[in-house]
Amino acid sequence: MTGWRRRDDAAVTPPGRHCGGCVAAPRSDRPVADYPALADAVESVASLLREHVTNSGEPVIAGIQIDLRSPRELELATTTAKGPCLSFESGALKLALPLADVSQVASKGPMFNAAPGVGSFVGVLMHQQRLVPAFSLTGTEAEALLVVIELQSGPVALSASRAHGVKSPEALGDAQVIDAVATFG
Repeated sequence: MTGWRRRDDAAVTPPGRHCGGCVAAPRSDRPVADYPALADAVESVASLLREHVTNSGEPVIAGIQIDLRSPRELELATTTAKGPCLSFESGALKLALPLADVSQVASKGPMFNAAPGVGSFVGVLMHQQRLVPAFSLTGTEAEALLVVIELQSGPVALSASRAHGVKSPEALGDAQVIDAVATFG
């Protein structure tokens, strides 16, 4: 077949050829979007969400703050535990967070909306009347649990496959203690 065909079997211009006022994009194995395009798309979505959610006249959703992070891969920054930590796993990673940073561990349920993979961003969690961006350190889709972390700039959620509970610094073993401010800052 030399061109595309519609359902009525009429020939259509193949990709990359001019077709009466429009140009079909040539097929490429390279990604269609790059970082600036994704960043612009995220900002556009954030603007729409602020307009239709935060500034909505609907009392149930009005005032919900929108804070979408830039699409990038998270870089795990670690620290030394100085007090009790929540111990958990994300994929093959053994991790811990200082308990003072943890707001809640939530199951990925109806209050979570998955997003197509954009950097480490995996979706949005509705938590305490706020939309909370969720991220994965393993580069996969969101796992069964979401650890909600309180930062000065607002909450973020981190995907986890398993939670082991609160442990003292001595009981953490080989778990890496996440520096939440440096990781998400």
